[in-house]
Amino acid sequence: MAGMNPSAALPRPLFRFVSMSATGGGDDPELQLRIESDLPREIAVGRGNLLLLHGWCFHARRPIRHLEVMLDGDAQPLLAHGSPRPDVARGPAASIDDQATAYRSGFWGLVALREVVEPRDAEIRLAARLAGGESASRQVGEVRLVPGERRAWAGVEGGDPQVSICMATFNPPPELFERQIESIRASAPRWAAA
Repeated sequence: MAGMNPSAALPRPLFRFVSMSATGGGDDPELQLRIESDLPREIAVGRGNLLLLHGWCFHARRPIRHLEVMLDGDAQPLLAHGSPRPDVARGPAASIDDQATAYRSGFWGLVALREVVEPRDAEIRLAARLAGGESASRQVGEVRLVPGERRAWAGVEGGDPQVSICMATFNPPPELFERQIESIRASAPRWAAA
């Protein structure tokens, strides 16, 4: 495949919400990605919320050393990057020279959404630090953040929150079980065991 532009042979990735332009918005056309989680057009944030983001991402020429998600320019770490994706190496990346970069392209993470006072659109991007120190990024989409319902924290009489604790108790040694219960009593004055 000498003399062939590897990114020209790759199928255009599927994106949600935003039509990708290889030249606009600082997007790197060689940063190939697909988001496999459902991205809502709108999400109620309330006091705060999380958005699951997972899929695959690789660069057509260089290995990705670090990948993070950007919400309106604020970087947030992913929980995992570099998971094996043989389907990507055989499919979208079949024509690139270094398929190892695509093989280890799986990622997932939780995007922290902070409370908003009025509805607004937020841009979601993936940003990669490549081998050799270069950076690349590509827009994933936009999501509308709306304030949503601000629920009060659950409480009980006296205003203190009640804590429910689930414990595995099948045949525990009695001395360890007693230590566990005493530790809970000392930590949470109002609790219920389930």
